[in-house]
Amino acid sequence: MASLSSSNSVVLVFCIAVISSLIIASAGNLNQDFQITWGDGRAKISNNGELLTLSLDKASGSGFQSKNEYLFGQIDMQLKLVPGNSAGTVTAYYLSSKGSTWDEIDFEFLGNSTGEPYTLHTNVFSQGKGNREQQFHLWFDPTADFHTYSILWNPQHIVFSVDGTPIRKFKNLESKGVPYPKNQAMRIYSSLWNADDWATRGGLVKTDWSLAPFSASYRNFKANACVWSSGASSCGSNSATSNSWMSQELDSAGEKKLKWVQKNYMIYNYCTDSKRYATLAANCRCQRRQTNHRRSRLLSIVAIASPHSSSQTGLEGGAKLSSTAWGFHNQASSATASDNQRPTTTRFHGELQFAVIPPASDFTDQGRLTMRKRETGRGRRERKKRKESGDVLDKIEIDRSKYTH
Repeated sequence: MASLSSSNSVVLVFCIAVISSLIIASAGNLNQDFQITWGDGRAKISNNGELLTLSLDKASGSGFQSKNEYLFGQIDMQLKLVPGNSAGTVTAYYLSSKGSTWDEIDFEFLGNSTGEPYTLHTNVFSQGKGNREQQFHLWFDPTADFHTYSILWNPQHIVFSVDGTPIRKFKNLESKGVPYPKNQAMRIYSSLWNADDWATRGGLVKTDWSLAPFSASYRNFKANACVWSSGASSCGSNSATSNSWMSQELDSAGEKKLKWVQKNYMIYNYCTDSKRYATLAANCRCQRRQTNHRRSRLLSIVAIASPHSSSQTGLEGGAKLSSTAWGFHNQASSATASDNQRPTTTRFHGELQFAVIPPASDFTDQGRLTMRKRETGRGRRERKKRKESGDVLDKIEIDRSKYTH
């Protein structure tokens, strides 16, 4: 009997250890996960802890914070934003540590006039340094219903997602001298406040207080994360194996969705703001190199076969070569039309008969992709001769309209 009791105790201890290695705050009672920190009654938890509401009037806004601190994890929350004319208001939902060299991961929703889209503002601070803003419009009305806003934070990268669609990825580039938030535990904070001096059209549109109070709602919080307490993480040393999100990367479908959002819904990127930032940040330089690398794949057109031919045969994936092109110099390989590989460097001084096109996953937009050729000296001379007869075009156009989202 004593032996059986001892065995049960061992099993119980083991189960407790496994459960404590990963804290999951599910869609349950928000009273267990959060505490209201300010607002003089303007913030409320109702429906048996299932709904949290923040309110803003001319006197004050309101806010709350998590009871736990986290060091890495997948954080999800459903939000329903201020409806109607929300100009001047900001609903902030973010992770942050304390101190003068704090880390922070931001979602901020900037209100707008009725009928105009919200601006979703994102930022990443590390060791007290931010200025890494990217802003987006959303592809739905965030005030009509609840939507899930997620932060995946692991040692490799930070991924911002909306309803499971990634909108931003901030990679760990410490090897390039870019600070990365990885050593400071952070709490979850949220607030609804007035910022009509800058939030809507740079402060041109002010808050209409006749419409107050303004309200934003929260539900279905989930933290699949490592809880930090008394200087130690609940995940322990085996977190990489027990917590899949700790090493989670975006798959090809996720990368494609990310490109789609950034192409169609990104409205500001600090990496392209040369007026505000005279020097390109290190992580932006890395991002640009990666973009150029992808672009080189798109420009991988292989010149094969007979000169003086305008055949359009052999194109992979239904792509169509609109006409002949001369003197094209790019990264290419001796491949056949059925090949779909990244080529190496070569030179060609004749007409293009057909092309090898990168995989469809490299194309994230509809319509036509236009690629200008680069000419060698001989190519320019040949083109000049041909131009007199009027049968050479300046562009190579590839029809990728079949790739949709």
